[in-house]
Amino acid sequence: MGGANNVDNHSANGKKAFGQVDKTVDAFQLLIDFGWRVPGGNDMDGGTSVGYPIMWRDPERLPGVATEHTFMGSTDKLYDEGAKRGFGPTNSDGSSWNKTYISWKFADGKALSSPTATDINFEFWKNKPDYAVEWKYDAANNQYLRFNGGKPHIDFDNGKVQLSAKNVAFQFVTEKGPVDKEYHMYYENYGSGKALVFNNGGVIEGTWKRATLNDRTIFYDKAGKEISFVRGAVWIEAVPSDNTIDYK
Repeated sequence: MGGANNVDNHSANGKKAFGQVDKTVDAFQLLIDFGWRVPGGNDMDGGTSVGYPIMWRDPERLPGVATEHTFMGSTDKLYDEGAKRGFGPTNSDGSSWNKTYISWKFADGKALSSPTATDINFEFWKNKPDYAVEWKYDAANNQYLRFNGGKPHIDFDNGKVQLSAKNVAFQFVTEKGPVDKEYHMYYENYGSGKALVFNNGGVIEGTWKRATLNDRTIFYDKAGKEISFVRGAVWIEAVPSDNTIDYK
């Protein structure tokens, strides 16, 4: 996982000065509070509890980046390690883990005869054009193609395939910050707020709701009916609640 924390190998005792990282964005502490980040636990921390060949560092993949951005992992071996730690398809009593799982609703895709949303543009922050995003509707395949910073967003590993999604959902969230000396921003992703869901070349205006951190985020249309996604990839863009999404 990644996230703000007070760990710093260059400071005394390996920790930053107290209060330098606000507790609301201290991801490591949140995992401790959940009972996940413990020795041999289920946090799957590549730095302390999982090593090669399950997880490893690859500094050559992105030369020059900070060490914390160099982790690699084998999906198959991570699944196997999770099963060893008790996170297989069934609980300790033999029951299926997904009995209480809440799935989204899905439907077969059917492109609109006259698309109303073929180009989507937005910025996360006004002074960060490199993060500006555009989604262009690919009618032939009934999907949206992603552009980042004015360029096609290409899969890093193969260098050829442009990232795409059958559904692009915008979740408008409350933005707070900077909340500390390191300029961390905090985004409230539970509660409720405005939402836009793009698929089939059109847009559905509505809301998202998530009562607690342990609940599933559900998207609803203006009539209060749960929105069905088109079968395929769902890309959720969490944006500050006062941001504008331009589409045509």
